[in-house]
This record gives sequence, structure tokens and C-alpha cells, in this order.
Amino acid sequence: MSKRICILVLIGLPATGKTTFSKWLLTLPQAPFNVIHLCYDDHLEVMAEEKSARFEFKNQRSNILSIIQLLIDELKNTSNDAKLPSHLESLVKSSLNHCNNDFLVICDDNNYYRSMRHKLYQICRQKRCAYAQIHFDCIMQLAIERNNARSTEESVPQEIIQRMAERLEKPDPIKQHWESNTFLLNAENDDYTILRTQVLVFLSKTFENNIQPMTNQMRDHNNGSVQSVVHQLDLLLRKRIGDILQANNMHDAKELQKLANLLCAKRKGILNDVKIKNEKNNSSVSAAEFNEFVELLY
Repeated sequence: MSKRICILVLIGLPATGKTTFSKWLLTLPQAPFNVIHLCYDDHLEVMAEEKSARFEFKNQRSNILSIIQLLIDELKNTSNDAKLPSHLESLVKSSLNHCNNDFLVICDDNNYYRSMRHKLYQICRQKRCAYAQIHFDCIMQLAIERNNARSTEESVPQEIIQRMAERLEKPDPIKQHWESNTFLLNAENDDYTILRTQVLVFLSKTFENNIQPMTNQMRDHNNGSVQSVVHQLDLLLRKRIGDILQANNMHDAKELQKLANLLCAKRKGILNDVKIKNEKNNSSVSAAEFNEFVELLY
């Protein structure tokens, strides 16, 4: 029997139970699939200087995506024995059964931007794997209360949770068809044994639906011209600048104009970088990447 692989993307604020849920799956007796847990916190380092932090953060996330792709390739290209190569064992936690050929790879992160999730979906399409999402739905105040109850080493600053709550893009299966395979989990109830049957049925069914690679016709339909994509990005950047200026409480007109000039300079720099990337790679930036560029204005 050939191996089946499913990428499971966890979505939610810090302290909503994502890692607890992952550990529950890891220790589940007689699980219907092998479990591989990739916790992003184990691979992301906090940068001291904010100026370089955003760019380094993107590089670190790119490295994690590379690990996931390598993991999929290794699983597919090795024998049917459920065993991880030694060079990957230290990067993930796993619960494997040599009698099972289904592998659930948990991507344990906040994944608050849709673009973060879409990159994982694209990997599934490229590698012909299944894709699933679990959204840990939780109000911000409860997440903050749980975070405050954590140890100093495990807690995150409250402002990070607040900022993430503002930016969290919840799954929208109606507008984003690729997010249709999403399980909504009420994170206010952390006793996952109650949801055992529902969760396991949801995940088991997911293995039956591998994402197929895009045909050339589909690529031509989905990818607009470079000019068109850059124009759309420009509109989003301009809107974001307007929102920033409107929300700013500066009473000094000169200081406000100084901020506006700074943001416009950043906008031009971002657009120029996108054009260079398009020319270098001979490919257009996808709409799913827009939020990452807009984020550079913050």
C-alpha cells in the first residue's frame, strides 16, 4: 500500500490549545494514522532588533517550509516502514506505527495570515498530498487569560496577542475554496476527548482527497500579468497607508506629513522589489502573497 500524507494546519491565537491538541494526537492510543508534530516555536528565534526581525522571520519561516517539503519527499521515497530518517528525527516529534501508511503532519503555528496557510496548501498541490485546517476559535480575552497563567518561558507579550487578534484572517471556505476542508474547534473547551470522534473522522476522511497539481490551463487562468498584479498590490498598499494615517493621533501636521512621506517611500520600495522579483523569476506574485508585502508597511 502506498503512503498517504496529509498536512494539517493549525490556526489560532497563542494560548488557545494548539500545542496541547497536538500532544493529545501524539499520545492517542491506536490512532488511525501516524502523527508527526512540527512546532514552529522550536524553529523560530526572536530577533533583538526589530528592523531586521521581519526579514529574518520570513527567512526562518521559509526554512520551515523547506523542512516540510523534505519531510514529505523522505516519507514518499523511503520504504513502507513508518520510520523517519535520522536527520529529521531531531526536527519534529512523532508517534509512528509500522503497520500504518497514513502520515499526518501537524503544522503547529498561529498561521493568522491566509497567505501563510496558502503556502502550505501549495506544497500539498505540488507534492500531491492532502490538506486540512483546524481553526481554534477563541475570544482574545480568554487567550490572554490563559497566556497569563503560563510560565514566564512559555508566555508571550500581551500586545502580540492583541495585534494578532486584529490581523487574524479566519478561514473563509465560501470565498476561498481551497480552505473548504476546515474543522472549527471551540477552543474554550480544552477537553479534546469530547471531540475525539469528530476530529478523527474529519482527519481520516482527509487522506482520501489528495490535492492535484495545477494544469497549464489553470495557471494561465489564475496568473494575471505582472503589471496587473503590481497594480493590485499598489492599491492595497495605498489603502493601508490611508488606514495608518487615519488611525494616527498626531496633531502636528508636519509630523503627519513626515510619516506619510516615509510610508510612500516604503510603498515605492516594495513595488520595486516585487517588479525585480517578477523579472528575475519570470513569474508573477500571487494574490496570496499580498498580505506579506502589505505587512512590511507596519
